Amino acid sequence: MLSLVIPEGGHPPSAAPTTSEVKDRTEHVDMETLHAAYNRNIEETMEIRPDHPRYETWKEWRLSRWEHGEVLVECLRDDFGLKLGEGTRILEIGCDFGGDLLPFMKYGVEAHAIDLYPRPHFGRWSQDFSLNLTFRCEDVCRGIPYPMGYFDLVTSFDVLEHVSSQWTFVAEAMRVLKPGGMLVFSCPILRPIRDLLRKDPHYGIRGLSVMPRNVQKFLVEKVFLRGCGTVYDVGHIPTRRSLAKVFEKAAGITPADHVFKDGSEERQISFFYGIKPERFAPAVSQAG
Repeated sequence: MLSLVIPEGGHPPSAAPTTSEVKDRTEHVDMETLHAAYNRNIEETMEIRPDHPRYETWKEWRLSRWEHGEVLVECLRDDFGLKLGEGTRILEIGCDFGGDLLPFMKYGVEAHAIDLYPRPHFGRWSQDFSLNLTFRCEDVCRGIPYPMGYFDLVTSFDVLEHVSSQWTFVAEAMRVLKPGGMLVFSCPILRPIRDLLRKDPHYGIRGLSVMPRNVQKFLVEKVFLRGCGTVYDVGHIPTRRSLAKVFEKAAGITPADHVFKDGSEERQISFFYGIKPERFAPAVSQAG
């Protein structure tokens, strides 16, 4: 599920810069070499061994994030009119290896990344490629260390189901977002009847998503991935209704029309919808 949120009190994003403006600001960024460094870092620093049953699946998923980031850039820039340039501030929550965020660096944006685990490669890349890129190792459910209304764009992909408080996650993401900015995130959506027979999106175990969490943890750590050192870190996978309630409570907004779709069956994200204030639906529709 992929959602786009525009906070109340703002305006639609301004128009994208021209091709000449982008070229002037970004000709110093060697995106091809940065992409190669990203791929190499995944190969060298995966936290699980190559003999782990999910090694290839998780590696390929991470490698694919760069392409996902490029598609996201094009969509937000061309379909939603997001201005990308030196004055644009972007935050990714749960950045992992950075594949979704790094394609934005082509446009000279000010990028910030947060993850629960140390990611030293961000500091190295910031220096090697002269990127305006900052990394912080933080638990966002204890607060995002930025002032209110700081970012034009906040993104987070497949993180919401891992956090300790989904309400705090959403409230903090909306707090640091400028009026008229965008929150774009994805997470699996639980459909109890369907998911009885389907493999869960994290470990590929059929029916796991609908089981009690203590049973999930036991099956992953003690049965299917026994001896692999795997720690089950999935918290609560929301239903559409429960996710809507989280946004209503945390941000005072309710589900509206669809924003855009992407039928990625591999990740079990087959139904995407947008959450945004009703009054901004026409503006977003016109921008798309």
